[in-house]
Amino acid sequence: MQNFGRFNRISTRSFSVSKSQEPCSFCRKLFEERIAERVRAAICGMRLDDSELVLEPTEMDMDNIDRLGFVRVAAERLKTMVDNPSDRSRAHIASLALKRLYLENIRHEGRS
Repeated sequence: MQNFGRFNRISTRSFSVSKSQEPCSFCRKLFEERIAERVRAAICGMRLDDSELVLEPTEMDMDNIDRLGFVRVAAERLKTMVDNPSDRSRAHIASLALKRLYLENIRHEGRS
């Protein structure tokens, strides 16, 4: 038992307080502070590893890019370059450009 001024009795086992209307808010505040402290400690210890996070649009995603316009033509040309095994460095650059094109297409759709 601890004495907290005008609170006559606090049971730390069950968080029950008697002889006042405010103890419920006191117990809730104490509980929330403990939870917040533990969450802060857990978040401070988090480490994120995004080294293997790679965006790979699916065929359906690529099919939804600008079905009839010039962006679609560019996407198809880049896809052809990606699938060409004879020039791997160019295929890699085309792959990055295709991913960028996909991201820009998503961003543009989000604004519409």
